[in-house]
Amino acid sequence: MRQNELIYLDKFDIKRLRKQIFVEIDNILQIADSSLDFHAKLQSRLIGLATSYKMEGRKEYHISNYNMNRHGNIDIVWIDQNGNVFLSIEIDSSPREKSLQKLIKINSKYKIWVFYGSNISKLATLLNELDPDGSVTVFNFGNIRGELRDRLRKHSVVDEKRKMQASSKDAFVDVTNRRKSDMEIILLIGIPASGKSTFCMQSFYDTHIRINLDMLGARSKENVFIEACLDARQSFVVDNINITLESREKYIDIAKQLDIPIIAYFFETNLQDAIERNEGRSGKERIPIVAITAANKWLIAPSYTEGFDKLFRVKAQANFTFLVEEIPRQHN
Repeated sequence: MRQNELIYLDKFDIKRLRKQIFVEIDNILQIADSSLDFHAKLQSRLIGLATSYKMEGRKEYHISNYNMNRHGNIDIVWIDQNGNVFLSIEIDSSPREKSLQKLIKINSKYKIWVFYGSNISKLATLLNELDPDGSVTVFNFGNIRGELRDRLRKHSVVDEKRKMQASSKDAFVDVTNRRKSDMEIILLIGIPASGKSTFCMQSFYDTHIRINLDMLGARSKENVFIEACLDARQSFVVDNINITLESREKYIDIAKQLDIPIIAYFFETNLQDAIERNEGRSGKERIPIVAITAANKWLIAPSYTEGFDKLFRVKAQANFTFLVEEIPRQHN
């Protein structure tokens, strides 16, 4: 790196950066059509902002072993001209312990937690417990999530009134009276042939949209369905194997960002039972035994520490029936 570039980085002004982020947030607040869209747009803006500091912005930067062999991604990093992480940023509307843990773990000169929620007391508690030395700088922009929600509700009411005027046959639904509890996210967890899809059809067919990656074929299609459910406040169930912490993190993050209850059903089955159940399948439903054994090897049982609101244990019984019991928090 040339000498003048070193001087440029030495003059990095974190207060100026805060003002720049505030301006970006204020602009995005006027155009975002959902909380997820707000988060994605803010990520893109902050990545672009890196160029004004002669750095490269990247999103979803992988970090390993940030807490007891857990892996995850930092929302945004800026890479300097030596290829080192100069700045790391996590963006949250609720105080998440893992966000702070990732920031503490990453080797970065500046570590910034952009917070735009209302639970300040929990935020302060986490900082006092996990980062007493103050290695992480918090940019607290207030309850912007609430402002975004209010704006979207107003727009939704206007849209509904327009629909009502266009068609008198459709009853007007006042979306401002909808509550967060109207919706939930269900996560099914278990190795292939453990009974997940059968249980899903029996338990959630009339109430939840089923999202299954095998059926959809691509994550991009899955994201489209999830976005549609979120926009409509429609409960959905993710009928994938979801056997690792990383595979579950995406859905938990969505739930926590939007204050939606997330519930996990963990299918306990031994490997031989799953293999025998798979032998009774035909066509595309029957999968290679090696896929079942590999999944069984990588399976990590879910825990409340991941962020689930409720956990249930499910055991397949004879005649396509299931034994379901809630897992108490103190026993998890």
